[in-house]
Parts: sequence; C-alpha cells; structure tokens
Amino acid sequence: MTEGERRRAGAPIDWKALEDRLARAASALGAGARPSGDAARAALQARARALAAPPPAPRPAGARPVLAFRLGGERYALETEVVREVARPPRLARLPGAPAFVAGLANLRGELVDVIDVREYLGAPPVPADERTRLVVLGAERAELALLADEVDGLDELVPADLLPAPAAPRRARPEYVRGVTAAGLALLDGPALLRDPRLVVDAPSLPTEVT
Repeated sequence: MTEGERRRAGAPIDWKALEDRLARAASALGAGARPSGDAARAALQARARALAAPPPAPRPAGARPVLAFRLGGERYALETEVVREVARPPRLARLPGAPAFVAGLANLRGELVDVIDVREYLGAPPVPADERTRLVVLGAERAELALLADEVDGLDELVPADLLPAPAAPRRARPEYVRGVTAAGLALLDGPALLRDPRLVVDAPSLPTEVT
C-alpha cells in the first residue's frame, strides 16, 4: 500500500518509511550534482593555480602614468596629463621658411597643428617614416603641438623622484627638455617646457592657406 492509499484508508503515517525515502532522494540528488573524478581534479587544479599565483605588485608610491615612445632607437616618455591623443600622421603641409625641426602642419579633424621633429634637439638619429610612425599630440585645452614619434610603445609608469640625471650627450641641443632617466633607460621629457618654449612656435605668416 502506498502512502497515499494509507492516508485515504485512514491508516497512520509510517514516518520511518517517509524519512528513509527522503534520505534516499537527497542522496540521489547529491550524487547527481557531484562532479566526475576528472571534473573534480580539474576544478581543484584550477583553484590551486589561482591560490598559488602571486598577488599583483603594489603600485609604487608617487608613480605617474606616462606615454612611452621611441625616437631614433631610444625610449622617451611624456606624462599623460600633457598628451591629448596619439594619431597616425596625415599628409603634412610644408611650411615655407619654417625651421628645419618643423616637419609640417597637420590637419587633425579640422584643427591645424604644428608637427615638430625633436630628434635633433634630443640628439636622436633620424629614422625614415613608416607604418609605425605616430603623432603624439600635446596640449591642455586644445591641441597645441604634435611630436613625431618613430613608434609608440604604450602606457607605462614611473616615479619622478626616482629619476636619475640624464647623462651628458654632446648631440643634445636642448638638455632642458629631459627631466631625467629611469634605471631602465626611459627618458622623461618635460611636456610643459615643450609647450611653453617660444622657439617651437611657428609664425603665423608662414602658414599655408590650405592644408589637406
């Protein structure tokens, strides 16, 4: 007689049988949810790897985000607060009578920006432009200046207080542009100094009437 038949017949409930049935059902559900041996080992191995992985290194005190790029095989950086964007160089308009370090004028979405090649100032050898060449556009409220870069490495971090004095370089015409060098050889440029240097400003009369 089933439990339902016993109830309809008015027979007392067999609590012991009911408990046994519930226990068997719980055991069956647990067995179904239990992973197989291979799955269990894989889960344990994944958990062990996660626990064994070293924690991320703490960010050094005073670390500042910088954009790292290359000029003539050497690595330079600018603090990101002076960098507006990195762009592929469009066709540059040559400026008649402009100094040799002025590569030209770029039209960046309708905004005309002077493009400066600071290799000579930094003592970096010239490198022919290729598909890796980029413009590092500087400015606060607007794009004020763009530097030619042979290649952009991406974002990095450095601690300005840990910078070493830049080694003397006879070919470096503007040593004041270099704030210092990290132990790994990354030279930090002084972005604000570049932006306020009047020698890098091209006179308006020399600008062409149209840039494409």
